[in-house]
Amino acid sequence: RQSRPGARTDMASLSNLELQVLNLQGEMLWTRHVLQMMLPGDGTWQRPAKSCKHLMLSHPSKTDGPYYIDPNGGDADDCFKVVCNMTLGGWTILPGRYATQHTTLLTQHGRQSTSVVN
Repeated sequence: RQSRPGARTDMASLSNLELQVLNLQGEMLWTRHVLQMMLPGDGTWQRPAKSCKHLMLSHPSKTDGPYYIDPNGGDADDCFKVVCNMTLGGWTILPGRYATQHTTLLTQHGRQSTSVVN
């Protein structure tokens, strides 16, 4: 079936086979999404890791540096950027704004507070 570019497809004009193909495409996209969610995060904004420790264990080639983590493992929309120290075993260094009273606060030359958690 030929249609001009940009033309809207009328669902009533689609054959049963075409509807089945569209349904299968949707199921394949959903399955791909579910499988990607099962993979360990790689520290990017799109696929944040649960923690630096998890990132180090699932991706041993990762080096010290900035990564995105999502500790609650829910939606990547609430992930945030941290610095991971892989050399010391996957330590997570949080910017001062994420620091809580339950973590050890460090001051680097009096400029920025950070929290270090593992």
